[in-house]
Amino acid sequence: MIPREFRLDAVAARLAAKLDGVRRSHDDASQRHADFIARTDAHLDAVAVRYRELASDLHVDADPERHIAFLRHELPGTFLPRFERAVEAIAAEERDGYGIGSLARPVGRLVLGAAGLVAAWFTIRVLHTPVTVPVAMALLALPGLPEVLRWFALRRYRADVEDLLGDLRRLQIEHDVDAPLLSTLDEPPSRAQGVPSRQPGGRTDRELP
Repeated sequence: MIPREFRLDAVAARLAAKLDGVRRSHDDASQRHADFIARTDAHLDAVAVRYRELASDLHVDADPERHIAFLRHELPGTFLPRFERAVEAIAAEERDGYGIGSLARPVGRLVLGAAGLVAAWFTIRVLHTPVTVPVAMALLALPGLPEVLRWFALRRYRADVEDLLGDLRRLQIEHDVDAPLLSTLDEPPSRAQGVPSRQPGGRTDRELP
């Protein structure tokens, strides 16, 4: 049984946290991709060293190299492309000001505040309905609109990453199911298929007295 911290989704979750911490450091997508590749390789190397040590200390029967090879295949090939698409989506929204352009910047918030104040005053003076006060309060809160839009954008980004980790969790389960078969296929024919081994003299072990 593979320890929880070394399962594909757990390893990917830690890697996602590391990459998310530096994703805004790069404006250029190619530079970000190169940095992500380097950090993924370094993360895999550290996980491999730790897993080999643990397998040796606990005398794990399963070959640790099989799981390490699985991680080295799935993290760059399955996790990283989808994670980078999620990162590019949130980066595009950040560049676009979450749909409101320059109004998401500090000067734009001053504009939103002034516009909200005027609109709230006009609403109170002109409208005389039960919704006048709630509408006026909403207009006064316009400077906070960028933060609301940012919250929704980050929520979509995190949902995409959670979906990715969920798929990796299922992929690990499928790998666990297939592992016994793969282990059998790797064994010598005399062990995997029950073929009697030849002993000196041409007789098989089953033919020996």
